[in-house]
Amino acid sequence: DHEKCAWSKTMRDEFLNVVECNARFVDLIHSDALQYLGAGIIENCGHLDFWPNNGHNHPGCSLSWVTGFFSTMNGFGAGLTCNHIRAVDFYVASINPNNPIGVAHQCQDYDSYLAGDCDANCADSVANCAIIGQQAVLSEPYKKNTVGTVAGQSQPPLTAQQFTTKFNLYTRNNPGEAEVIEEPSGEGSVDNFDSTRVTKILVHGYGVAPDKGQSWQTMKDEYLNAGDYNVFIVDWSEGNIIPSYVQSESGLILSKVHIVGHSLGAHVSGLTGKKFGGRLGRISGLDPAGPTFDGKPATEKLSATDAQFVDAIHTNAIPTIGLGIHENSGQIDFYPDGGNTNQPGCVVDEPPKAGDKDQFQKESCNHFRAIDLFVASINPENPKGVSSECSDYKRYVATKGQCNRNMLDYFNLFSNDIHPIIGEPAVLSKSYKSSTLGKKFYLTTRAEYPYFLG
Repeated sequence: DHEKCAWSKTMRDEFLNVVECNARFVDLIHSDALQYLGAGIIENCGHLDFWPNNGHNHPGCSLSWVTGFFSTMNGFGAGLTCNHIRAVDFYVASINPNNPIGVAHQCQDYDSYLAGDCDANCADSVANCAIIGQQAVLSEPYKKNTVGTVAGQSQPPLTAQQFTTKFNLYTRNNPGEAEVIEEPSGEGSVDNFDSTRVTKILVHGYGVAPDKGQSWQTMKDEYLNAGDYNVFIVDWSEGNIIPSYVQSESGLILSKVHIVGHSLGAHVSGLTGKKFGGRLGRISGLDPAGPTFDGKPATEKLSATDAQFVDAIHTNAIPTIGLGIHENSGQIDFYPDGGNTNQPGCVVDEPPKAGDKDQFQKESCNHFRAIDLFVASINPENPKGVSSECSDYKRYVATKGQCNRNMLDYFNLFSNDIHPIIGEPAVLSKSYKSSTLGKKFYLTTRAEYPYFLG
């Protein structure tokens, strides 16, 4: 259990047996170990585990490889891999005997290490010190003491650091200027909040604050034009993982809460839904983040049981180069234009290359198209995005969306053909969720607003 600070002797012995099967001495360097956000593993794996700079956020690198998707300063490839590859840099530097050595100390946590509270006298207690890289093998005689501990801290970081989260409330009484409340401090007020209204909570993706573009403001405006809602735009750009306002004594009626989350924000929404045992009214995942989430258990990402109704739109769902998850995430999963990197008006002709500063713009077009589609779906005057269930997009195109029609359907007899509408109206198909679960629903769109063909 990596959430515990100390292992029992039995657990240590069992883990040591596993390690011994790999080699007589196993040492590891963790350089991008952030749960959900990092490309490295967050658990100890060797006789001796090093966590330089707390195992992430190295000098000269972005916070995590996910941040690299949203930073083009050093090029797409550099932003993507800097922390992850830094472990190689450390090891290479350790081989040259003329270089300074990296001495690590076993410590309770990284804050204690920075404060100097660790055992710094390596001459008196060599078992609590080790040299990172090539010379780590000098600590082999002490491996029974070091297994399960961490050089530099006692356990890896489990989540991103928690910071202030801002909940910006808009209603028809204050459509242009938000009322703000901050968590966990509770500062601010939301006097225009009405618990009898349906509450829409809009959650951005990692590294992209809602004030960096107009998508969330436009979605807020469309909602207030369409109905009398409480609309919260959540700003968790400083690092908070689970929006905490919905956990407070705010008078929220859970069945009237609808969270709309994009990218990593979709998984944040899912974790929030799990916190409430699936009692939230609805969660809409807009191209839920794929890197590190594909193949993860449902407990660690947006899933179909996180709310009473869960729908997802996939617009960049392709392994390796796509930013969206390519697995189903909801009770109804929409794949407009195949759901991959071919959204009309968005062009990606080849996999990303290191230093390609235009790659983010290309990829983000597909990734953010899910937001565009959802925004367009809110206005009741716009054409509807009607979908059809099909085995794949190629067959959908070949049959012109009539994949499952048979003779009975033409006479409207015993028809089981379901055509959910993408976006806000998807909830109209809630009663069919047992039939839509696990299937993929396709539709075609246009390159410009309002996108849908009707």
